[in-house]
Amino acid sequence: MLIGQQFHVIDPSEVCSFTAHSDALSVNLGTLTSAQKGAIKAAVQSAVEADIPWVLDPVAVGQALPFRSQFAVELINQWHPTVIRANGSEVMALATMLKQHSGGKVSTDICGKGPESKVESAAAIGHAKDLALCSGSVVAMTGKNDFIVDPSNPSLMIQLGNGHPLMTKVTGIGCALSASVAAFLALTKSDENKRRIACLTALAVSSVAGELAAAESRGPGTFAVAYLDKLATISEEDLEKRLKILN
Repeated sequence: MLIGQQFHVIDPSEVCSFTAHSDALSVNLGTLTSAQKGAIKAAVQSAVEADIPWVLDPVAVGQALPFRSQFAVELINQWHPTVIRANGSEVMALATMLKQHSGGKVSTDICGKGPESKVESAAAIGHAKDLALCSGSVVAMTGKNDFIVDPSNPSLMIQLGNGHPLMTKVTGIGCALSASVAAFLALTKSDENKRRIACLTALAVSSVAGELAAAESRGPGTFAVAYLDKLATISEEDLEKRLKILN
């Protein structure tokens, strides 16, 4: 809501009709349960049928968590997210699963850790390109640097150099970012040529807000509050002054 979107979390019985009247859908697997799987599938199906962009945040996918990992593969193979927003570990795990998909098992030792990542994003660039090509989705990979890969031309990768280490100390920033990506996608009216720009805008706003918040914070507690304030007050001038596109 801080950047202008209206969020709604709804009962499974209303998910189809509600999604069909939305402008974008964000699917977060962070607290996935068996009961939620049917509702998520119904929501995604409704979004696809209505040509509504949707974002997948495959929180903590990897070898140690086959339940969510296999479900993420199922969602990608059947409904092709508009955008996959993930960290380096999650990108590597998903790319590996999709390339060797035969039951959705992972043969690597890569394991996602939710908001944390054992793999720095720069080390997973090749996997991000593979994931974009296998899924047909724009991949927004976040970490020390952020990378955006479009399946239509993976070589035209966008790299951003903003953000602050305190962003990794506050639970929920990555999940909020995925919702922000969906919010900016809602403005594209399903125009595939604008998907990368929507991702770039969401990542830029989040990372620059993190820098601004860190400059006046004493630690993770004060940072969390300052970050929310900066999301609500960030200006075009802030972005123009601070945005670092590295390629």
